[in-house]
Amino acid sequence: RHRYGDGLRELVIDADRSVIAEHARRFQARHDQVRTLARRLGMRFVSCSTTEAPLAVLQRGSRIYR
Repeated sequence: RHRYGDGLRELVIDADRSVIAEHARRFQARHDQVRTLARRLGMRFVSCSTTEAPLAVLQRGSRIYR
């Protein structure tokens, strides 16, 4: 059982390990597909967490390719 909240609302998700593992597998597959597409099209691809500040992510991504 996983609880997520923002102070006003709360979401509870019941998931066993197999559901969590399948979600992680599918997420990684989509991530890899987007990364491959970006490379094929000559675009930058910068991974980030939802907890990271967008400006910091973009700055980090621009340093990688200089």
